[in-house]
Amino acid sequence: MLDPEPGARRSSFEAARSLEENWGSICDLWEENDPERQPYLVAFMPAESVDTVYRQRQWIAHSPEEPTGRDELRDFLTWELRQAELVWSPGGAKGFVSGREERLQQAEWALIGEQAVWFCAFLYDETLSGQIRAQHTRTLVIKYLVDRRFAQEILAARPRRRIGRIDLVAYRARQDLRAHFEGRPDWTPLTEAVKVSRAAHDPGNQQLLRSMEFMLDYQGAMQRARQYPYTRVPEGSSGSTHILQIDRDRDLEYRHSNPLLTAFAADPRRRPALGDFAAALLAEQAEKDGEVVLDVVAGEGTPYFGRDRVHVFLVGRRDVDTVEVRISDARHLPPTGWLRPAQDRGTAIQFSRMARGVEALRQKQGLMRALHSPSSITINRGQWHPDDSDERSQLVSNAEKIIGKMLETHPFFALQGPPGTGKTTVATRAVQRYLRAEPGARVLVSAQSNGALDHLGLRLAEQLRTELAERRVLLLREIPDSRGSTACLRLSSRTR
Repeated sequence: MLDPEPGARRSSFEAARSLEENWGSICDLWEENDPERQPYLVAFMPAESVDTVYRQRQWIAHSPEEPTGRDELRDFLTWELRQAELVWSPGGAKGFVSGREERLQQAEWALIGEQAVWFCAFLYDETLSGQIRAQHTRTLVIKYLVDRRFAQEILAARPRRRIGRIDLVAYRARQDLRAHFEGRPDWTPLTEAVKVSRAAHDPGNQQLLRSMEFMLDYQGAMQRARQYPYTRVPEGSSGSTHILQIDRDRDLEYRHSNPLLTAFAADPRRRPALGDFAAALLAEQAEKDGEVVLDVVAGEGTPYFGRDRVHVFLVGRRDVDTVEVRISDARHLPPTGWLRPAQDRGTAIQFSRMARGVEALRQKQGLMRALHSPSSITINRGQWHPDDSDERSQLVSNAEKIIGKMLETHPFFALQGPPGTGKTTVATRAVQRYLRAEPGARVLVSAQSNGALDHLGLRLAEQLRTELAERRVLLLREIPDSRGSTACLRLSSRTR
């Protein structure tokens, strides 16, 4: 910022951003190395790490249920978190992993490690009913983890702080760790340093966020309402067919585990009885000439349809509470568990993406204002008139006027209309005209689904066939990556 050439100086925003991104390194240089200060305390849960760390990812060679495995897990975490940075995740682990929503939201402190992001919550005492009684801010407990490649929002989050030295202690639910507190530094100064204002002070932004959160909660209740607890009835089963009956006690507890689910499931038209639900699935599938597949998982608590789910075929409705299913090997059918339509398996992933999108939007005040109170300005008026009379004659209705308005309106223009009204045609013509008027320009085209983007891409390729043949325009189709990011098209025109 002291460069005598004004154009070479950093802006105040760039300087502040650079300070924020490198704050941990700056603190490492200036802070005194106090050998007397004890490391921060982090608790890990061996039992919960059996599936996530040992079986699924195979980051350790022995099960944490054994003493050797616990020691190995501690050593692994010591290496994994040796350069860890702390960031705040306003929604906790919601949207990144599956589980009870209130528990996911409590894990709002994320430690960025070498291979994963570790969602943590303060250690707390709870009653037998699950209510939090007291919170201990000298200990963070690792609750969930997600691979770094699936946590780009956390990796990009600011502000962040490097945590320095830590000590790791094994922990089980409701275990008393007060013996480890003596002399430990409090996490609060670090957590407060990375915590930023969640809600915009703009009432419109707050209302927008509340609306989006309610939409997600309502759609989540709709999804959970399609999951039923069952018990297998030995009588009536023969060969590969088996009888599953609703577990009324568990279903009652499940329906009252969430206020919105309670209200949604109160109407049998929204959540019918198990037998009626099965009959509706069969009637719907009959029009498609196929079989109804159900996902089944074992367990009596909160349902989790993970890798251990079993596929069964729905045969029919026995009565209002009972259904008949078919499976080749009865040993794979849990005697007690949960079922749902197999077609719902992608819904949870979509909800996770939407929840992460809402949390990312929460940090973008300007974008939220643009969404709930959009405003645009008109520039370059008159620049976008077509120079090709054939092009003008091929357009119908007011399409020509809309294209001109679209190109001269900034920062965005919304075009809405029912199917078949020419939205795709208008969009492709607008892109073509822009590239002709701005040699060397680049255009990014995105869509919510691959199918919609492919359709738009084909129309663009058809519309720009002359430019593509003469290599005046380059069109690239990007495919989704492993994180499921939205696919996009990139177009650029070449100068001559």
